Amino acid sequence: MHELPKLREIHAPFEDQFKFPDLALLSTIYVVVEYDQIIGFGTMQSILEVTVVLDQSRPAYDRMAALVVLDKQSELEAKEQGYNQIHAFIQDKKFANLMKNKFGYKKTKGKSFVKII
Repeated sequence: MHELPKLREIHAPFEDQFKFPDLALLSTIYVVVEYDQIIGFGTMQSILEVTVVLDQSRPAYDRMAALVVLDKQSELEAKEQGYNQIHAFIQDKKFANLMKNKFGYKKTKGKSFVKII
């Protein structure tokens, strides 16, 4: 892609917010050009989202054991499918802290949004 140096230049001011996209992971890249000048670009890539549902009537130990299994299996499946990230959208603060402290999840920068189409 001959536009790559210019795209990196346009992206540079945003490097502290998000890294330049890995082109190998992208499903699409759009470049907007006017009068032979690149104005901007957009990318699309698939993300892998994990959903975990645990029986709250079970003892905490059982739920934690199940969570360990689910986390390991999710990571194996993600790697097999070529993903390098697993996303989890967590609303419960206690569960979010558990996922962060025990399973290595990190907060993303910014806020997560979804557009229903």
